Amino acid sequence: MSTSDRQSVFTLKELELINQKHRDGDKSAMKFIIIDRKVYDVTEFVEDHPGGAQVLLAHVGKDASDVFHAMHPESAYEVLNNYFVGDVQETVVTEKSSSAQFACRNASASGSIEKGRLFPLPAKHFMLTNRTSTLAVVASAITVGIFWQQCGWLAHDFGHHQCFEDRTWNDVLVVLLGNFCQGFSLSCTTHNTHHQMFMDRIPTLTQPLFCCGMNMLLQLTMLLSIKNPQWYLDSLLNKSCPTKPVIFFFILAFARFNVYHMVLFFLVSQATTGFTLALVFALNHNGMPVITEEKVESMEFFEIQVITGRDVTLSPLGDWFMGGLNYQIEHHVFPNMPRHNLPKVKPMVKSLCKKYDINYHDTGFLKGTLEVLKTLDITSKLSLQLSKKSF
Repeated sequence: MSTSDRQSVFTLKELELINQKHRDGDKSAMKFIIIDRKVYDVTEFVEDHPGGAQVLLAHVGKDASDVFHAMHPESAYEVLNNYFVGDVQETVVTEKSSSAQFACRNASASGSIEKGRLFPLPAKHFMLTNRTSTLAVVASAITVGIFWQQCGWLAHDFGHHQCFEDRTWNDVLVVLLGNFCQGFSLSCTTHNTHHQMFMDRIPTLTQPLFCCGMNMLLQLTMLLSIKNPQWYLDSLLNKSCPTKPVIFFFILAFARFNVYHMVLFFLVSQATTGFTLALVFALNHNGMPVITEEKVESMEFFEIQVITGRDVTLSPLGDWFMGGLNYQIEHHVFPNMPRHNLPKVKPMVKSLCKKYDINYHDTGFLKGTLEVLKTLDITSKLSLQLSKKSF
């Protein structure tokens, strides 16, 4: 049918005859759709439909008014006018079924919603809620990093048998939370030695800070050049899940990821854990006296624990952040005492040290950190002088 032969008014029977060929599977048949009792010839537009040809073909010969209004912006109405060929003489639905009544009611509600301006999406709302936020990734990574730091303190509590009277439960949980989850052992010989004495031959106190070598470069193969790695997982999901439903949820766990954010999340979380642990460890004993093996012979155990440790006075939040290890002296004097009781015995330990003239070092966080840095500065200068004399 040419454009000149097209009429301005169509009956339902005529539309049915025109679209019969399409329903019979004839790909060359003309395609008509009805929107708001107007007829549109979309034969030449099918392949150009932004939503896909199959979506449009599903409504050939039918009233597509509701779906068109629901799924298209205002600009689509201008495009639609280019394909107008006539009007419908009769209403598509002659008898109002419950489905038709629901459609009419929904169309009326949609009009009210549009007047209430609930459809427009402000740009600031989109920027805050409907995008992938790098800031959110960093914030969540920091949270996870602090979580693992706190898990480290909890594992430390288990390692000192502070939580359960039955030592077996403590040992099981330190293996689970320390060895398995975080990759360190709090029951190792080194940690036990650390709590027994502080001598100049203990490896953890005298080992170099940096160990350099010629083969420190790692060859990494990374797929960062792939713009959208999730495409590959989508294909795997589509091909595997219909035939292997048992792995459906396993594959979903890896779908729609962003490799850049994954790397960022891993690096930030690990750095946060390491940095927050180091802040605490650096203050415990660094810059305090390291007792020689000869001097140890003339000293008692408790005196050694006191003079080699540094207490850091903080708020309750600071106590939580440092896992109670800011009461380092009390922890070494009473290693099996739960951390929440350490502040209670601090006055007693402090008074005994004063009575017997034993140096009890108690400071603040910033001052303690400066003490550590000053010690490192002195050590580096001495090392430089020794190296000049040697070479």
